[in-house]
Amino acid sequence: MKQKLPAGTAVLVICIVVFILRWFVPLENTAEGAILCGAYYKPMILAGEWWRMLTCGFVHADFMHLAANGYSLLMLSQALSQVLGRKKFYVILIASILGGSLCVFAVSGNIIAMGLSGGLYGLMACYTWLLIRARAFRNPAVRKQVIPMYAVNLLINFLPGVSAAGHIGGFVTGFMLSGILAVPQEESRKHFVICSVLLVIATGFFCVRNAYIPKETRYLLSDLHVLGQEKKMGMDNHAYRIAERLDDVYETDGWMVNALKEY
Repeated sequence: MKQKLPAGTAVLVICIVVFILRWFVPLENTAEGAILCGAYYKPMILAGEWWRMLTCGFVHADFMHLAANGYSLLMLSQALSQVLGRKKFYVILIASILGGSLCVFAVSGNIIAMGLSGGLYGLMACYTWLLIRARAFRNPAVRKQVIPMYAVNLLINFLPGVSAAGHIGGFVTGFMLSGILAVPQEESRKHFVICSVLLVIATGFFCVRNAYIPKETRYLLSDLHVLGQEKKMGMDNHAYRIAERLDDVYETDGWMVNALKEY
C-alpha cells in the first residue's frame, strides 16, 4: 500500500511554483515583484484585489523564507493531518492565512506581507489545542519538545520585517476553528462559534476604520511599475481598471491612469 504524502505537500508545491515564477518577473525591486505575484498590499486590496488576502500565503521573500515555512508546514502536517483529516487540515490552514491577513489589514499601515506564517500559526494553535485537550502538557517529554518551538516562534515576531499582527491573527483563527472542528462536545462548540462571530465582527469594525492609505505611505511609482508590467504582459484591461480604482483610493484625480497610458 502506497504511503500518502503529508497533507501540506500540495500547498508547498504551489509555494515553490510561485517562487520559481518570481524569477521570471522583470522587476528588479523585490517588493514590486512580490506584489505582482500576489503578495498582500493594502492599496491593491482596497482597489478590489481582495484575493491577495489568500494568495499572499503562497508568496515568499527569498529561499530561506520558503525553506523555513516549508519545513514547518510539513512537520505540522505530519502531526495534524492524521488527527484532523485532510479537509479540516486545509480549512484551518487557509482560514488562518485569511485571518492573519485580516488582522494585518485591521491594525497595520501600508505594508507588504507574504508567506505562510499566518497559516502555520493557525496550525500551531490547533496543535496546542489538541495537546490541551489530551492534557499532554503534563508529560515532561512533550513540554521539552514543544516549549522550544513556542519560544522560537515568539522571538521571530521581534525580527525586522515580520508581521506580528499576521501571526496573532492566524493563531487566533486556528485556535477558534480547532474548538469548532475538533471538539466533540456540542455545548463547547457553541461557545467557540459565539466567540468566533464576535471576533469576526470586531475585526470587521477595525478593518472598516483602517480602510485608507495615509499620504505619507503612498508609493505611487511602485504601484505604477507593477501595473505597467501587467500592461506589458497583456493584462491591459485589468491594469487600467486597478489604476482607476487606485486613483479613487488615493484621490489623485486620474494621475495613475494617465501615467499608465504613458508607461
